[in-house]
Amino acid sequence: MVGCDNDGSGSSTPDVGDNDPMLCVAVGDSITDGLDGIGYPEILAAITGKTVFNFGEQGQTSDGGISTTRSALSRQPGFLLILYGANDLLRGRGNSTIIENLRTIIRLAKDNQTIPVIATLTPIIGRGLSSATEALNRDIRVLANTEGARLVDLEKAFGGDPSLLLSDGLHPNDDGEELMAKAFANKL
Repeated sequence: MVGCDNDGSGSSTPDVGDNDPMLCVAVGDSITDGLDGIGYPEILAAITGKTVFNFGEQGQTSDGGISTTRSALSRQPGFLLILYGANDLLRGRGNSTIIENLRTIIRLAKDNQTIPVIATLTPIIGRGLSSATEALNRDIRVLANTEGARLVDLEKAFGGDPSLLLSDGLHPNDDGEELMAKAFANKL
C-alpha cells in the first residue's frame, strides 16, 4: 500500500479547515447501511476511534446521493466516505451518468474542505452485472485520480470472493463488512 497507487492520501495531516478530523460521514446505499448485523461504518468507528455517521440508505442511487451528501456535510466532517453505483447498475443507468453524479459528490466534499474517500463497488454476483461492475470500477478509479479523491479499492479487497457476501450475491455479510471497514480505515 505504501506509494503503490495515487490515491490522494498524501503523507501529511490533511487540511480540513473548520471540520472535525475525527468525524467521518458515510454515504451510500444498503451496502453502506448494512443488512446483516451492523454496517461497515459502525465497525470503522470501533477500529479507528473516529465518530462515523452512517447516511447509507436502502435503494439509494448516485443521483439521490447528491442531496444526501449535502445533508451529511452539514455535520462538518473531516472525511466523506462514498459508495454508490450498485443500484444505478441494477436500474440500467450508464456509467457516464453515475460518474458525473460521483464527481458532483466529490466536489461538494472538496468545496466543504472535507476529504472525499471514494470506493469501488463490491462484487455483484449472479445478476449478470459482472462486466458492468468491473467497467464502473475502472471509471471510479480514474475519477478518484482525476479529482484527487482517496480511493478504497473494494473490488480488489473482495477479490470476487462470494463467501464475503450474503446469499443475495450483493450485500456483504459480517466478514465482508469488516473487510470494508479495514479498507476504509487504511485511507483515513
